[in-house]
Parts: sequence; structure tokens; C-alpha cells
Amino acid sequence: MSDRVSLGLLGDLDPRSAVEAVSGWSGRVWIAESAQGADALVTASALAVSRPGRPLGFAVLVSALRHPWSTAAGCRTLVACGSSVALGIGSGEPRWKRQLGLDETRIVPTLKADILRLREHLAAPPPAWLSRGGAAGHRIPIFVGAEGPRMIDMAAQAADGVILPFLRTDQYLHDRVVALKARAPGARAITEVVVGVGDTSDEGAERLQRWLRYITRGPAYRDVLTQAGLTSAAFDHYLESREDVLPVSVVRSIAAVGPPRQCAEDIVRRVLPWSDEVILVAPGRHLGGAIQVANELAMLVSDHRP
Repeated sequence: MSDRVSLGLLGDLDPRSAVEAVSGWSGRVWIAESAQGADALVTASALAVSRPGRPLGFAVLVSALRHPWSTAAGCRTLVACGSSVALGIGSGEPRWKRQLGLDETRIVPTLKADILRLREHLAAPPPAWLSRGGAAGHRIPIFVGAEGPRMIDMAAQAADGVILPFLRTDQYLHDRVVALKARAPGARAITEVVVGVGDTSDEGAERLQRWLRYITRGPAYRDVLTQAGLTSAAFDHYLESREDVLPVSVVRSIAAVGPPRQCAEDIVRRVLPWSDEVILVAPGRHLGGAIQVANELAMLVSDHRP
């Protein structure tokens, strides 16, 4: 299975449902930390046990919510179960930072310090039982969930690369990858891509509308959606209305929609020329469509050369 195509879980499925949902996919699965969802490490453990050898990742864990020792121990335990593990960490949502009393002017240096502490814990000699499980020789790469210039700079210095968030325009994400590669040419750029599968682009976009309305209803998405073609007045109406949905043209700018093959070809054309890996993301009830796209994309990607 190509290391350029993977699947993302948003945390909206319990561990048993997650295991069932990804049964049609053999590549890497990335698990998100969700304030209202299943615990990411528990879900990862269920996936590791259900299919020994399945590659796993976290996109992303919020470093302030977990002690570095606990995060490192969880990752090494998954490796002992036979999974290769990639660790993405981030600073979390603004409301989490406020609830934790974090100094938002110190988010970047704090996250950098967390990465260094994680590396220390991951590099420490493992206990005997982990050594027997094969975890001793496995290096766990660390990625930063990042998009701002200061966070990109820090990731270039201290991490193995970045995980760029979904629901951004292609140009916006491309510019972030260019900035990362200029500072660290060997860094890995991983991009989350939302997919909506349907017989047509309109149908695929329609299946995302309810979830998109939940995700994007807030002032923080004004810049994102205006970059995608929504006017400022239309955004204000979108916030105020209970019925309004995003125009299909806007959804197409921040997601891949349509039949599985079309979505895969769209991602090859739009994202793979500059992204080292894509994580395909969909709401839990539509994850089957994302797996169809992932399998189509995996077949196409061997013919693509960035």
C-alpha cells in the first residue's frame, strides 16, 4: 500500500465502530483527538489489536492534554502490538487553550518544548516487555498540526514535518508546503483532504453540507470560506441563517466531491504534486465513501510523480 495515501478518523466513532468502518482499508489510519469523541489512544489500540501490523498515526493529539510520558508510552505500546506509528501533535482548539489556562503568546515555544520532551521519552531504553515486542528499534516520527508561519518555522526546526488541516483552499495549503520545504527540504508535508462521495459532484457536496455547517459556523472560518469564493456578505448570511448551505463551488474548493474515481483523480491533480501524503477524511457515516476514494487513489498514485 502506498505511503502517500492514508485514511483519517475524526473521533466521531466509538472504537468498535471504527474497527468495522476501516475494515475495507489496509493502509495507515490516522486518528484525531476530539473533545466530544472517543479517546484517540483507545481507538488506536482497538485498531492495532483487530489487525496486527496495521500502520497507525495521530492527527493530531493535543500535547497539553497528555503528559509526554503517557503519549510516548501509548505509542510504544502500539509499536509492540506490531503497528508502525506516526505521531502528530498540536496545540488544540482556542477554547481548550482557554480552559487549560495556556498563555496563547507562548503556544509555539511550549509546543516545541513538548516535542523535545517527547523525543526524550521515545528515545529512552524501553522496558523488557516492550523490547520483546519489537518496539526498541522503531523510530516514531513526530509531526506538527500547523498552518501559521511561526508554527511552520518551529516544525521545520524540531519536527519531522507538518500535518496541514482540512477545509483549506489548495493554494493556501500549497503556500504552507513551500514555506516548510524552504526551511527544511527533507520535512514531510501531510495534507488532510475532505471527501464527499456521490454519483455527481452536487450529490457529493450535498452529503457534506450538514457536517460542514457544524464545522464552519464560526468567525474563525470567515477567511477560509472567503478564500474559497464566498463573499463576506454571504458568509454573514450563512452564520445568521438556519437553512443556508454553502454553494457547491465553495465546497469544491475545500473538498473533493463526486464519484470515487473522480475524487481520486481530482486529488492527484490538485494536491499530490506538492504534498507528500494525503489523509482522506469524511464524517463517520460517510467513511465508506472515503475508503472507496482511498483505494482508487492508491491505484493511481504509483503512476504519479510529484
